Amino acid sequence: MGAPALGPNRFYRGRMNTREHLGVAPGSRNPLTSVMVAAHRSTVGLFWCHPLVLPQFEQLISDGGYRLLARRLEANRIPDFANLSVPKASVYIVEAHPQMPVTEAVVTGIHAHQATARILVLGERFSDPTAFALLRLGVKGLLTYTEAARTLPQALQTVIGSGLWIGRALLSRFVDAALCTVPLRIYATGYEGLTRRERQVLEAVLENLSNKEIALRLQMSERTAKFHVSNLLVKHGVRRRTDLLFRALQDSGTRRPEGSGGSVSASAA
Repeated sequence: MGAPALGPNRFYRGRMNTREHLGVAPGSRNPLTSVMVAAHRSTVGLFWCHPLVLPQFEQLISDGGYRLLARRLEANRIPDFANLSVPKASVYIVEAHPQMPVTEAVVTGIHAHQATARILVLGERFSDPTAFALLRLGVKGLLTYTEAARTLPQALQTVIGSGLWIGRALLSRFVDAALCTVPLRIYATGYEGLTRRERQVLEAVLENLSNKEIALRLQMSERTAKFHVSNLLVKHGVRRRTDLLFRALQDSGTRRPEGSGGSVSASAA
């Protein structure tokens, strides 16, 4: 992933007086460059490496009223997170490094310090292998530089709200690829608050069966199968079957099904 192809004024159009209006003041520094801006109920942690990213995204994030914590990533060097603190933030934006191992190390390092961190990765483009690797690490959103100019505020709001900012087509390809290698049926036993029938339907959904196939397996009408699937989506706080499959895929690498529970709110971009 190369440097962002952005003009110097790409993100500033119509916003040139924002810094003066907000009274932005620089914060304290740590081993990585740090900047803090106007107080907000939500904090955005930005890990950046390209010199154009900080001023452009500082502007976008400030315009949204968020408090910004920015950390500069040194070129061609994996940060030593064992000796670095990662302040708690509502969401983290990680600029994808040209070397994928560096990006993976940053994502892993943030999660090591903040286990429940919600991370959005920013890059010029994402090939399927790169995107799949990041999603398996627990990344909640993928955003290109071009998309960021118009959708960053919505992406931040979605990820902070426990949603997913991932293109539907990409998410579908990820789930299809993962289903070939990861058995998900067992994870249905880990979801609490379900009736026996709902658990059976969930197992079928996690096998990627259609409503018609679920109806045939469980000897019910297709309308009843659709009703149960809709109820499962509501109970898990997701909008689509793909979101539920994605949840199970990410959970498969982070927790055992016994004793798990709760819900997730997910929405693909």
